[in-house]
Amino acid sequence: MAFTFGRLGGFSSTIIPKVAKPTITETLKADITTGQELFGGGFAEGKLGRLETGPSADVQDIIARRKSALGGLSAEENQAIRERGSQSIDRSTQSSLRQLRGLQGATGVRGGSALANQARILQAGQGAKANVERDLAIQNIGVKREALGAAEGSILGAEAQTRENTLFNIRQRNKEATGRTTAGLSFAALAATERAGIRGVGIAKANAAAAGGGGKK
Repeated sequence: MAFTFGRLGGFSSTIIPKVAKPTITETLKADITTGQELFGGGFAEGKLGRLETGPSADVQDIIARRKSALGGLSAEENQAIRERGSQSIDRSTQSSLRQLRGLQGATGVRGGSALANQARILQAGQGAKANVERDLAIQNIGVKREALGAAEGSILGAEAQTRENTLFNIRQRNKEATGRTTAGLSFAALAATERAGIRGVGIAKANAAAAGGGGKK
């Protein structure tokens, strides 16, 4: 309580509110925050860098193309193989028929026997075309299996890279958090040491003053 003079020369009292001193915990938190702001900038969120956690555009494109091959050869590829095989068989069949007819003409083979021989050549040609379809189906199965293995490898590789990048990012984030905490605690320790030194000087001065005053009579 403080006293002041009133208008009539008397004393009046004025209550001066006391300002609560911050607690040790509050002071420590404030010092840590200040230290982080002053010296923790190099460890701000994301400052140490991050890696992409998802597959890159190139990897996504590779996976998409390998997945598209899971259906086997395209319709155009199947048709091209089928046509090449059919044309080759047709040429071979026509050549065999010409040779047969020449031989039959030279040996005088006529009638049903000649037709039967020609029919066998034609049947062989049809059988060869059936074999082309069979081989084409087998080739498609092989392409599908190869595409499946390639797609699985790409997907597993992308997933492994994602896990590795995620762990790297976690380590980076932990380093940043540790850096900020260290900066804050180091500054708080320095501030506490400085305040303790100031208090020590004040106490020493007070003790010296008390000792000097006590010696007077």
